[in-house]
Amino acid sequence: LIDCIDLPEKTLNINYIDGMRSKEYIDIENGIFKIADEVRTMIKLEAINKAHQAANGWVYSSLKIPIRIKENKKLDKIYDLCEIYLEETNKIIVVYLYKEDLIELKNKLKDFDCTEDIESFKTTSQILFLQYSQAEGLNLQFCNHMIFFTYDYSFLKFDQMCGRIYRSGQKNNVTYDILINR
Repeated sequence: LIDCIDLPEKTLNINYIDGMRSKEYIDIENGIFKIADEVRTMIKLEAINKAHQAANGWVYSSLKIPIRIKENKKLDKIYDLCEIYLEETNKIIVVYLYKEDLIELKNKLKDFDCTEDIESFKTTSQILFLQYSQAEGLNLQFCNHMIFFTYDYSFLKFDQMCGRIYRSGQKNNVTYDILINR
């Protein structure tokens, strides 16, 4: 099939982050949740969800309270990427999955003009925090750089999120950065 739309090039950069593998992460990988007084086995989807959290250095307890298990080294990397890319472009979208991710991102990237509001991002802000649940129906092709702070297990959601900036009307080459804990 021939594409009907002539779009610019796109680049996908995988950024591996070392040092986030913890005892808690290994337990979760094995389907066991052992945090504080809570010990239980998990179904596979729950284990994947908890592994995403643990890869960022924290997990939600059964009471939905975030528990810090390790410092998140991805935060330093995302800060460095934002510094570099904001010299080249004036807009970056940072994709996250969990509320705790957003709290950490806001704290780490406070030196930049960040927002969760799409209208503010269109006019003044440098960085838009976009949750995976917002992956459909947005036209953000005025931005050409997206950083995935948290990577969802669903390829369909990932593809939908990528399509927010790589779509009809995009005039610049598009770059995606994915931060993955090794």
